[in-house]
Amino acid sequence: MRGDDTTTRRIAIGVVVLVAVVTRVGWMLHVRDTNPAATTSRDTPSYVQPARALVEDGALTTRPGSADPIYFRTPGYPLVIATVFAVDENETAFLLGQVLLSCLTVFLAYVLAKQRWGVTVGVVAAALIALEPLQFAASGTLLTESVFSLLLLCIVGAGYRVFTTGARSSKWCLLLGLAVAAAALVRPTLYYLPLFVVLLLVASARGLGVRNTVTAVVVFALPVVVLVGGWQVRNDREVGSWRYAGVEGLNLHTYRGADALARHDGITLTAARQQLADDLRRSPVATCTRDGCAPADPSRPGPFYDELYTRGLDLVRSYPVEAAEGTVSGLTREVFGPGTETVARYLDVRASTPLQALLLAGLLAFYAGLAYGVLLVIRRPGGLGVAHVFALGVAAYVLVVSAGPEAYARFRGPVMPVLALYAALGFTTAVERLLRKRAMA
Repeated sequence: MRGDDTTTRRIAIGVVVLVAVVTRVGWMLHVRDTNPAATTSRDTPSYVQPARALVEDGALTTRPGSADPIYFRTPGYPLVIATVFAVDENETAFLLGQVLLSCLTVFLAYVLAKQRWGVTVGVVAAALIALEPLQFAASGTLLTESVFSLLLLCIVGAGYRVFTTGARSSKWCLLLGLAVAAAALVRPTLYYLPLFVVLLLVASARGLGVRNTVTAVVVFALPVVVLVGGWQVRNDREVGSWRYAGVEGLNLHTYRGADALARHDGITLTAARQQLADDLRRSPVATCTRDGCAPADPSRPGPFYDELYTRGLDLVRSYPVEAAEGTVSGLTREVFGPGTETVARYLDVRASTPLQALLLAGLLAFYAGLAYGVLLVIRRPGGLGVAHVFALGVAAYVLVVSAGPEAYARFRGPVMPVLALYAALGFTTAVERLLRKRAMA
């Protein structure tokens, strides 16, 4: 019977992955044919145009034929797009590859949950991700979420290996460093995560010896320093700034700083942004129009974004309470927002109240399973354990760093596969216990 049960579960994961492939590929092709705008956003050109420039000109510039280096974005996602454009400069072809990567996320979740809690939990984790609305929408949208989701799950998978073995495996430390560096190149949110990893490596080193710990830290840090640090060196040389990406300065100034100012002065966010833009007009590194401000020298945008960062940081420091309120407000929207607009746009349906209620109910049910799953892990022998602290810490880090006035439900999407591992444990255990109680009744 055990052999038959194992075969059934393997068939189940095959069905889950197949359904994910068929539904995601099918819907993406349908939307590209009927409403291609639903697969893009206002941020899409800032990724696609550098990819086209890389293929056509062999340089990471803002668009083909331009000499202006990219800096607002990091190079990871444009490089992923360029790998497809080098063969066929076709957005639909790229989205097909991205959808398949999103289905790989479904399967990887199965593998990770299976290794820790068994095949059934693995199948449930895969099913949760296959059905998760934000994951479905991200798979066919020209944005970083889907690729970033896969990389986050790779980080957690490598972290499980690093923090559950008796000794720090150099191979897994290296793979963890590569995954973190790759994810940071796709989305700069992860820039500060290596500090968390190093602290956890040191804090959990009891009994492992100084040499083992130092080796683990060095091996992990090596790809991060080479890839992430290498990009910063490039920025210093080509754009005139040591900062990692210009988007950090924009978010700090135009969103978080402006929101703190608006809350302090009791004005609207629009009015606060206009006030900041008026102040910025006097800066020699900026050129401002009715549409906003931009670098005075597009070929050296670093000083402009450095100026935004400095001004934004001054505002946050001047109004720390208001800045904290903005972060909490953004985190609340990010965590509990049903994502109605994002999902409705991709499904090409109206953002109706019934859809919002359905998405919110599903989200709350997911969180209930997540809370129970985490509780189960805490109550097991050994408690939460370093590996679980790492996995949940990565998810918490991404949510908190992404929080702010600019945050909404879409920003939650990439961490859902990580959280699904624990939600699957919660749902599976709850159902098994319920079935046992009924059998004993």
